[in-house]
Amino acid sequence: MYFDLDTSVKTAQIIFYGGGLLVGVLTYIRARSTILNTVNTEYHKKVIERVATMSEELYREFDFFSDEAWHKCDDVEEVVKQINEGLIKHKEAVLARSEFWGAVPASPKLLHLLNLSKKYKSDPFLPAPIRDKLVALLKKRSDEMINAYMDVLWTYQSELAQGKHWDTLDTNHYWLHDQINDRLRTAGVGISQVEDAVHDVRLEIQRYFQKFNPVE
Repeated sequence: MYFDLDTSVKTAQIIFYGGGLLVGVLTYIRARSTILNTVNTEYHKKVIERVATMSEELYREFDFFSDEAWHKCDDVEEVVKQINEGLIKHKEAVLARSEFWGAVPASPKLLHLLNLSKKYKSDPFLPAPIRDKLVALLKKRSDEMINAYMDVLWTYQSELAQGKHWDTLDTNHYWLHDQINDRLRTAGVGISQVEDAVHDVRLEIQRYFQKFNPVE
């Protein structure tokens, strides 16, 4: 059998370089898979952390023992106090003109809701179904709070300018609180209604993570 050394060398080189190329491709695939798995793991860790934080933040308002529990925070009293102080300061001019041109102050709760909405609206670590449901709830709450506060407290300011309610300034916030709460309940965002909606968001979180449950 005729032995061609040159052909054998070339064949060996082809096998060598081919093997090197194969090793390189397999190494790349393995490295890429490792990197993607690491990124995927870190992403899911971030998602879990963010969702857990959001869930706790959202429910704090309905945790009876939390400092932020709804029954411990009377936003209406604080806003009415600001309105009263402004009217008292300009009482003579207000009564003389029978009108008040001041704006209705924004409540701390409203500012908190608006801040949460901005915070989570484009959060990349909130899964879309959860983010959409959360932002929709926050928007509805803030919109209806603005409507209720503006309508009720603008009327209150106008009535004060007409000489009404001055002898009960310290207690007016009670019945104004009731009027605002009635408006919010009618709009579907009363305390119990919002609590149900918050539970719905938290159950959406459970449904999302259930997809990754290896048992079920």
